[in-house]
Amino acid sequence: MFDTLRENLGEQAFGHLLAERVHCVTGEVTKAYFGLSRGKFNALAAQLDVVVNSAASVNFREELDRALQINTLSLDNLVKLCEVANNIPLVHVSTCYVNGYRRGNIDETTQAPIGVDLPPSPAEFRETAALIERLQLAVEALRQKYEGRALKVRLIELGRGRRTISGVE
Repeated sequence: MFDTLRENLGEQAFGHLLAERVHCVTGEVTKAYFGLSRGKFNALAAQLDVVVNSAASVNFREELDRALQINTLSLDNLVKLCEVANNIPLVHVSTCYVNGYRRGNIDETTQAPIGVDLPPSPAEFRETAALIERLQLAVEALRQKYEGRALKVRLIELGRGRRTISGVE
């Protein structure tokens, strides 16, 4: 992501820039305001120029509800941060449920999410709300039928099933 900047500045200047301008923030991305008070959240937003998100579950055996919360629904909280910070850019690094167990070089391509047959917009934007809603309904159906360890196993199976359908296993 920063290769061009590194090339233009050189290693030493690039290292100084990172040390001065890039700061890692630890927070709970699944919670509103990342678990911070509204005041601390607003103070954080006031200091930002761009948000780079790499928070994710990289566990391929994560319960689907948890994976959705961490890898998908938490983006709403990040978008809110960017909006409060005067609509700064959000760079999202996707790390899980992208290429599964495939090996070797994998080219970056735009593909419709599994189960969403909507044509892409001119900007190649893909609408995923319908898929997310279907997955949440499936999760809720399992919650009403199972509990405890049985629920956990079913949620893992549901997530693995979605991955298998997409051909990433």
